[in-house]
Amino acid sequence: MDFQEQSLFNTLLSKFEPIAKRWMKEVLIELTHETKPENIRHSVKVTAKRNSLSEGTIRNYIKRGIIDAEKIGRRILIDESQFEKGLSEVKSLKYKR
Repeated sequence: MDFQEQSLFNTLLSKFEPIAKRWMKEVLIELTHETKPENIRHSVKVTAKRNSLSEGTIRNYIKRGIIDAEKIGRRILIDESQFEKGLSEVKSLKYKR
């Protein structure tokens, strides 16, 4: 590249660099918002199936206060993030025979 081409390249780069940075920032913001799930709630039955537990176990965890749940009408809905938090507190018990 000769001097004129280099000068033109540097001028264009200085003009488009702020635009490119702003665009990249907007894209990153959009990507982070899309990957963040919003309050996904499941019924007791679905939660039990997804985690290989019985419905009775899920209901017992709710009664003991290990898992937070919301009752809407007759349905009990469990927030996915609250379930994960509650399960981290549950310890496996081994029974002696």
